[in-house]
Amino acid sequence: MSDEITRPDEPTKAVQQKPRSSAVVVSGRVLEIYRLRLRGKEFPDLWDFAAKQGWGVSRTTLTRYIAAADEMCEKHYNRRAIYMHARHIMQRRMLLDKCLDAGDFRTALSVLQDEAKLANLYPANKVEAVYRNLRSLEQMSDEELARIAAAGVEDADSGAGGGSAGDSGEAKSPDESA
Repeated sequence: MSDEITRPDEPTKAVQQKPRSSAVVVSGRVLEIYRLRLRGKEFPDLWDFAAKQGWGVSRTTLTRYIAAADEMCEKHYNRRAIYMHARHIMQRRMLLDKCLDAGDFRTALSVLQDEAKLANLYPANKVEAVYRNLRSLEQMSDEELARIAAAGVEDADSGAGGGSAGDSGEAKSPDESA
């Protein structure tokens, strides 16, 4: 006789898996999520929406739907970004022409300023303009960061304008500009 204990076959539990959604159903759901994302909906809102629609999806599946919808949005935006930028520039040029024809120079100047903002001709802020060529903040020592912060406070207190960079094209540190 063998020392092995033999067990009768355990009955297998019938695992009922939900039938997988077809590609058409999934793409329809992703499109719904896309539309809701454009309206500013976030995961909790989308989770409630999926439950109300009776989708019966897991959090993981819903997250995949959201990722696919966000990718659709990004592709759509990237495809149209150049066109939209050009269209807005041309609309401002038309406005400029009408303002100049009407002799409305104040509005013409505003239109030109707005077009310059669209073209990123104005720096976002003084710190970005002055310290554009410096190392990243992660690479700076605590002393360097303290000097930069102190220089910003001094400029704000005195109302001083932005310093200019030297001929080398590199921005001067606050110590060099003093």
